Amino acid sequence: MSDGMDSMELPMKVAQASRLMRLQRAENSRGGLDPLAGQGRVLAFLKIAGEASSADMATILGIRQQSLNQSLIRLEEEGYIVREQAEDDRRRIIVRLTDKGREAEAPKNGAAKAFEVLTDEEQKQLSLILDKVIESLSKDLGLPDDPDERMEAVRKRMGEERFRRAMVFHGHGGI
Repeated sequence: MSDGMDSMELPMKVAQASRLMRLQRAENSRGGLDPLAGQGRVLAFLKIAGEASSADMATILGIRQQSLNQSLIRLEEEGYIVREQAEDDRRRIIVRLTDKGREAEAPKNGAAKAFEVLTDEEQKQLSLILDKVIESLSKDLGLPDDPDERMEAVRKRMGEERFRRAMVFHGHGGI
């Protein structure tokens, strides 16, 4: 690193910011479902997307199917969602909100407040820098070479409007 910066300084700062954002999110979500974690994230996604297959949700949310399934089981047991086989492909499971799920209120996203101290330009720069880091880490981990192909398949299955809303929810802007 240049300018005398220790090679661990940036990773430590990112880890510290991540811990503080988790603490802030936990504090803000007391008594509710956190829209950025687990079940709250799934509910918030479905409120925007309307419905989706579990495979498409896992892809867009960037979580393992097994982790998503655990959240779906709990949400179904609590009456927030229903899961049904897709009419066009019996192997696909479509997830929909129940009335209780549509009425559930999630706490405000406190983690986003952390970035309000940055100007719009600084937020754009940070976003581009993080995209570069994420791309490098994904490549090092051997994740799919062309995520655009995976996303395009999800877009076709979900339909353009639901996919757009889901992507905006997940912080991808107007993809």
